[in-house]
Amino acid sequence: MDGLERSNNQNPLPPKPEYEFVKRLLDVTVGLTLLVLLAIPLLCIAIAVYVSSPGGVFYRQKRVGRHNRIFELYKFRTMYAGADQNGPLCTAANDSRITPLGRFLRRTKLDELPQLINVVKGDMSLVGPRPQVPRFVEKFPPDQRDLVLAVRPGITGPTQLMFRNEEELLVNVEEREQFYIEELLPIKCQMDVNYVTQRSLLHDAKVLWDTAKVLIGGSLVEEPFPSLAITQQRITPRDETGDANLIGWK
Repeated sequence: MDGLERSNNQNPLPPKPEYEFVKRLLDVTVGLTLLVLLAIPLLCIAIAVYVSSPGGVFYRQKRVGRHNRIFELYKFRTMYAGADQNGPLCTAANDSRITPLGRFLRRTKLDELPQLINVVKGDMSLVGPRPQVPRFVEKFPPDQRDLVLAVRPGITGPTQLMFRNEEELLVNVEEREQFYIEELLPIKCQMDVNYVTQRSLLHDAKVLWDTAKVLIGGSLVEEPFPSLAITQQRITPRDETGDANLIGWK
């Protein structure tokens, strides 16, 4: 695959066969169960997307998965049809390409639910690094890229939780893709490496618990990366007192 070859032929991670087996079993079981339990809400969202603006119900985008394998990630469509071809890959909360319904789906993360299909298919896991588009994966340092791509990407994970309000941060950025590649991607990559090297069923369970808390409106006690805090300070507008109105990640 162009630009995404492994830097070596060795698995960069020590094998954890029991963990991998149990995790995959849980992914399939929980994924299928949620698809059945959420069938009616998923159908309602699909109908709402279909009638609210012209275009398909689902948005498909090529992402890089385990062992550099390209797969199609599923989401409910939140932009006007074809809008993703007319602007940056990174979207901000005030992006005019997003439909009114799409703003609600993005804010509540309901647009992510179709990724349960990816989980059942084996493209993704419930918990793991966030899958990136090939263009961004090419920017990973080779040693970190091998680690991040040694496991299945996830719907949720420590990185996804930390950056769940990323679109709010990007509101104040003019060159979004450049900012994303130079400022946010290195932080995300390092956080994903930390997850991969410390992966365990207990850690995954904690991530799922934290995700559930966020989805029902709770807050998390987090320790942001220092570089992330510096990035926020630099681009966030200041109020009349001169203090930065930092976007909360909690």
